[in-house]
Amino acid sequence: MALYRSRRAAAAPCGFTGPCVLACLGVLTLLGGCERKTPPPQHSTSPPTVVVAEATQGTVPVLIETIGRTAAANSVEVRARVNGVIEERPFVEGTDVKKGDALFVIDQRPLQAALKQYQANLAESEASSVFADKEVERYRPLVAEKVITPDHMESVLAKAEAARAAVNARNAAVETASLKLEFTTVVAPIDGRVGRAIRDVGNLVTAQETLLTSIAQLDPIYVYFELSEVDFLTLQAHQGATPLPVQMRFADKAVYSHDGKLDFIDLSVDFTTGTIAVRAVFPNPDQKVRPGQFAEVTVQLAEQPDQIMIPVEALTGGQAGDSVLVVGKGNTVESRSVTSGRVYNGMRVIDHGLAVGERVIVDGGQKARPGSVVKPQLVAAEKDAANNTPSAAVN
Repeated sequence: MALYRSRRAAAAPCGFTGPCVLACLGVLTLLGGCERKTPPPQHSTSPPTVVVAEATQGTVPVLIETIGRTAAANSVEVRARVNGVIEERPFVEGTDVKKGDALFVIDQRPLQAALKQYQANLAESEASSVFADKEVERYRPLVAEKVITPDHMESVLAKAEAARAAVNARNAAVETASLKLEFTTVVAPIDGRVGRAIRDVGNLVTAQETLLTSIAQLDPIYVYFELSEVDFLTLQAHQGATPLPVQMRFADKAVYSHDGKLDFIDLSVDFTTGTIAVRAVFPNPDQKVRPGQFAEVTVQLAEQPDQIMIPVEALTGGQAGDSVLVVGKGNTVESRSVTSGRVYNGMRVIDHGLAVGERVIVDGGQKARPGSVVKPQLVAAEKDAANNTPSAAVN
C-alpha cells in the first residue's frame, strides 16, 4: 500500500487534488474580475437640423400653359402654269425673295411661235372685218334705190357681224398665248423666304401639276395650339378689349424675345378631343423662328397680388389634404393643414393656412415630428418672379 501511494503522489504532484482545484478556481475568479466592461451607448440629445424657408408674399400671374406649333403667316406652293423644260433657275435656295422676282424660266420658243401664229390669224380676221364693214357701207344706199333686195342686204350685214366676232375670238387667242408666254417666267407670288428647288434646270414640267418650290412668309409667325374647354372658358372670362399677351419658349427653354398676342379662336370645340384651336401671332423680324417648331405657349390672363407662397418641396399631400411642417416658437415643430393653389416659379401658392414670415420645413422633415424641437437652418425662398421664367398654369 505504501508503494502505491508514493507512486500516485509522484505522478501527480499538482493534479486534481482538492487543494489544487481550489487554487485554480481562485485564479480564474481573480482574472475574471480584472476584465474591462464596455459602457452602454449614450444617445445624443441635440435637436436634428432641418432646412426651413419663410412664407413670402408677392404678385402671381394667372397663366394658361400649353404646347403649340409654329406656322407661316402665309405660304405658297409654286407650281408650273405651262408645259415645258426648265431653262433657268435664277434664285438662291433659302433666301428672301420679293413678289415678282423670277424663280424659274421655262423654254419660251414653242409659245413664242404659237403667239405669232395667233397674231397672224388676228390680222387676217381684222382685214376681213374691215372689208365686211366697207361692203355694208357700199350696199346700204342700194337698198333705198331698190338695186338690191333687203334679203341680200341682211346677208351682207351678217357677214360683217361674223367678221367682227372672228376678230374678237382671235384677239382672245392672242391674249391667251401672251399669258402662256408670260407664265414661262415663274415669279414669286408673295414676299417671303424661298425653299429648296424641287425641279431644276433640264426637267420637264407639267402645267398645274409640277411643284417647283415653296415660299413662306416668316414675319410675323403664327403659333397654333389647343385649349381644353375649362381653359377656354377661363380664357373667355379674362378677355377684354386689349389682346391677351402671349409668351413662348422653345427647346432651349429660353423665353422668346418678342411677346405675341391672341388673334384667332376657332368657331367650335372639337367633340372628339374636347379642345378648341387657338392662334397667337408673334413678330419675327430676324426670321429665326421657322414653321413647324414645337413651342411652350404661355397666355397671361391676369395678375393676383398679395399671394402667400412657399417652396413646392415644403408641401405634403395626403388623404386628409395638404399640410406643411411649421417651425414655431422655441423651434417647435407643428403640422399645419393648408389649402394650396397653383405653382409659379417653383413656389406653391397657399390660399389658406399660412401667414407671411412663418417658417416651413423644406428638407429634413423625416427627422422632425410634431411637438419636437429642431435646429432650423434658413434658406432664401425663390420669390423674384419678375426675373424668372413663368412656369405657372391654371389648375
